[in-house]
Amino acid sequence: MSEFERLKDRVARLRAEDGCPWDREQTHGSLKAPCIEEAAEVICGINIYEQTGNADNLKEELGDLMLQVVMHAQIAKEEGLFDIDDVLKRFARKI
Repeated sequence: MSEFERLKDRVARLRAEDGCPWDREQTHGSLKAPCIEEAAEVICGINIYEQTGNADNLKEELGDLMLQVVMHAQIAKEEGLFDIDDVLKRFARKI
């Protein structure tokens, strides 16, 4: 199983009936601010990398932003809209 598959599974478990209460109550709307915050932290990670050559912070912040994307996709899946594979397919067609 890939690390990405593990991430998808973990998010699904967190959102499951017996999962984490905080994660279960999240919505697209409630995750707007955290998504913006994580994107801003990616920019900080880029700045740190450009200044120091150390990419550790950038790697961490990209992971946090990826969690946001996977969480939104999981919520959409639960709503019957789309899943992360649909997001990836749509993206792949763009590039």
